[in-house]
Amino acid sequence: MKSCLSPDAKKPFACPRLPDALPFAQGLMTQTECEDYLRHSADCPECARAITEIRETLRDLASIPEEKCSPGLTERIVAAAEKESERSRSVIRLPMPAAIAGIAAALLAACGLWIALHSFNAVKKPAASHEAADARAPQHAAVEWLMNAQESDGGWRAGSGTQSVYNAGVSALAMLAIIEAADESPIQRTRETLERGAKYLLSIQDPEGLFGPRCAGAPYNQGLATLAMLEMWNINRTVGSYRMACSKGIAFLRKTQDEQGGWSYLGEDSESANTSASVWPILALLRAKELGFDDLDKPMRRGLEWLRTRVSPDGFMGYRKVNDEPYGPYTLTAAGALCLMKSPYPPDRHAATMMLPIVRKTAAEPFPQPDFYRFFFVTEALKKAGDPSAGPILANLRARIAARQKYDGISIGTWDKGDPWASAGGPVYSTAMAAMTIASAMQ
Repeated sequence: MKSCLSPDAKKPFACPRLPDALPFAQGLMTQTECEDYLRHSADCPECARAITEIRETLRDLASIPEEKCSPGLTERIVAAAEKESERSRSVIRLPMPAAIAGIAAALLAACGLWIALHSFNAVKKPAASHEAADARAPQHAAVEWLMNAQESDGGWRAGSGTQSVYNAGVSALAMLAIIEAADESPIQRTRETLERGAKYLLSIQDPEGLFGPRCAGAPYNQGLATLAMLEMWNINRTVGSYRMACSKGIAFLRKTQDEQGGWSYLGEDSESANTSASVWPILALLRAKELGFDDLDKPMRRGLEWLRTRVSPDGFMGYRKVNDEPYGPYTLTAAGALCLMKSPYPPDRHAATMMLPIVRKTAAEPFPQPDFYRFFFVTEALKKAGDPSAGPILANLRARIAARQKYDGISIGTWDKGDPWASAGGPVYSTAMAAMTIASAMQ
């Protein structure tokens, strides 16, 4: 007898592990089973998508308000039953055990309905606006957690076991993720959270314009914090302290840019300039230029030209020079492509087009472990390129990221610290980057 789920009785699902999505989403697996299925779903778009859709369905069901019985309902039912009993004594009744079995079968059928319908692709699609809202549910859960994780001083902490010198950059990332979702979050709470965050960044900016401590990784902190303050000033241009903080932050970036145009880890010589430390400063200068800050053409052009000369003929971005890849080329290639695509100068944009095939391939490849830094730049670069063929790739990536989000305990809405940079930024970093990636993939 053939399966009712597919014309092919031997293969009811494209992936044989698709039925496991239901107990996984319901939290019915053991820890070992969960970890095993999580690893599987990271490389299986079908299962990742199923987990996301089942979780959204369960959330929708949980949000349905409980109906209350009207007064006297029980009495009316009993009276009606007695009346019916008198009228039809001859009706053959289903034995009670069989009735219970029938109810149980119905419940089991309901639990399996989602899988059966999906195997036929017969699920009725909700309105487009509802689909978009469901797809953004992981982003909203992440932003909710980020707002709850804000410290009393307005900042965010990388967390235990991480590097506290990056608290400025981590706080800026949290603010950028919240700003990205501001249109769909409670206005009052979002505004207050962001204002406290801006106050924190202002409190840790020194007279020279540096955000956070003087440490080797200061270019990351500086680029991110300057970007966050630029967005805050763009939201409310009446706050003079925001504009001043932006100007001072930009001045420090210009001061620490080397003669060739790149940025080094703070305290190192100019020959140590690298693309990893230069990406966020370049993005901050580009955004400042967009928002009308003056006298940025020279440092911006130098930074972009320096970055472009690190691209190999086959489109890979080097670390300090062409073909210098101590940490692998893929994340840097995506980050560099984004910067060059944002450039107003044609040679930079031409170089970016050489890099896009690599970025597209990177987005489509399976990942055994998450790398939220890479995911963010890959998604932003493909979105900036405006390539229609990237839509399915980004939707697939978004589903795989969403499948890794935590949905229970005090960490609900977060992503774990499994990626290469989590030791520096902790769950605030990973959650903010994942939320921004999902938002970018939706646009």
